[in-house]
Amino acid sequence: MLLTFLLGLGAFIALIVWRGTDTIAAAVGQVGWRVLWIVPYFSVPLLLACASWLVLFRREHRPRAALGVLCGWITLAINWLLPVAQIGGEAARVPILARRGTPIEPAIANAVVDKTVQTGTQVIFTLIGLGLFISRFTDRDLVVGVLFGAGMLGGGTVAFFIAQRRGMFHLVERIIERFVSSEMMDRVPIKAKAVDAAVHEVYARPGHVLASSVLRLAFRFAMIGETFIVLRLMGHDVSLGDALILESLGQAARAGAFLIPAGLGAQEGAFILFGAAVGITGDAGLATSLCKRTRELIVGIPALLVWQWAHLRPRRDETDHDTSEADPNDSRPSESPIDPV
Repeated sequence: MLLTFLLGLGAFIALIVWRGTDTIAAAVGQVGWRVLWIVPYFSVPLLLACASWLVLFRREHRPRAALGVLCGWITLAINWLLPVAQIGGEAARVPILARRGTPIEPAIANAVVDKTVQTGTQVIFTLIGLGLFISRFTDRDLVVGVLFGAGMLGGGTVAFFIAQRRGMFHLVERIIERFVSSEMMDRVPIKAKAVDAAVHEVYARPGHVLASSVLRLAFRFAMIGETFIVLRLMGHDVSLGDALILESLGQAARAGAFLIPAGLGAQEGAFILFGAAVGITGDAGLATSLCKRTRELIVGIPALLVWQWAHLRPRRDETDHDTSEADPNDSRPSESPIDPV
């Protein structure tokens, strides 16, 4: 992961140097403090993303809305800013939910199916953007390259889905059993077959999976607004269709470069390359990507701090247990500290 980070960082810096730091600074300067407008706007995509994974839960296991938004905020921040191959956020969400009473197996199943929905809708969104791109820019090599990337992402999604249907976690457990003792396996609190059953249970409710897919696709379309706002603030007379091309193919490039933390360099390269299709300069495309990364930092860093702070606080049930043991004859009601996650 360190090597891919260095490669991505090198590509990121090289693109800025190639376009010229003064030119990029001037393009970003056209937006100035107004870039902060995309921070409150991001609340719309955020709520759609949160709703897309919350709807996958059965009603009795579904977290409250406030907790769901908090978990969604942290999930996105981890995937944006940490070297976790864009899957660590979903993994981090599981213990947060478990601490607040969600059974562990449904929490894991939710994360797995949610990631499948994310990649599937990414393929659809990419193909929509590619269709518009082809109508305006007929560079065969670029079209073939995007189609190849979309095909790889789609094939990976199908393979991931098939693995889930065939008991992915039980298969992994059987592989691990070859290298560890049965006593160690018995001490593992999470049972693979139970997780596989929970995954199958989610897919047994196709209406929920469809609703999740629609909401996740709505999240992706809502992100078009962010790109549109930034380009308009730079003075470029772009349409929503123009912004769709940039956003969809930029997301595709970042998804394809999932091994590079934050997709450094990949997103920037896509905005420069495909910006020609909407009639903007490479400098404006790169500046747009930098503005979006600024929003990720503004929104994401507080989420990471909340995540770390929550992990330093004691569990609520442990605090209650310690309090009851400290003075069993105390008739005063115990107060649990507020634990946001």
